Amino acid sequence: MSHANRLNSKRAHSAMVLALTLVAGSPLLAAARFNPVCGNGTIAGTYGIQIQGTRAVPENLGGGTEAVVGVVVRTYDGRGRFEQVGNVRGAVTGMPVDAPGSGTYLISPNCNGRTSFQPFGPAGPTIVEHLVIVRDGQEIRTITAPGGPMITGIHQHIGSD
Repeated sequence: MSHANRLNSKRAHSAMVLALTLVAGSPLLAAARFNPVCGNGTIAGTYGIQIQGTRAVPENLGGGTEAVVGVVVRTYDGRGRFEQVGNVRGAVTGMPVDAPGSGTYLISPNCNGRTSFQPFGPAGPTIVEHLVIVRDGQEIRTITAPGGPMITGIHQHIGSD
């Protein structure tokens, strides 16, 4: 093999090793880029929320299920509590205007979490939302669980807090 051929062979081998290293290392690089560590402080601030789904109609109003939509402004304190003002309309039950509420939340290091609150006061049902934090806390996606209402929500961070 000539000197030029050996040189080209070495260059090709080096290029192949480099390419394999980049390909093999790319999952590690991706994992390093997406290594979320969340906590209650991750979502400190105010969010605009849009919800939609279904919920039970009280027996005194005929029972059954109704469609529900709403908008809520919720402020998370960064320490596990929140306050909100909501306008949620049921197809049968109507809409209380600017209904206040408050509750608690807990965020796991993997950016999942849950909230718990009683939108109708201490005598009302407890609503539990399961959530995932996305876009570094700029957005939260929720579902209600277990049982009871089936509602999804999208929270968008608003303001500069």
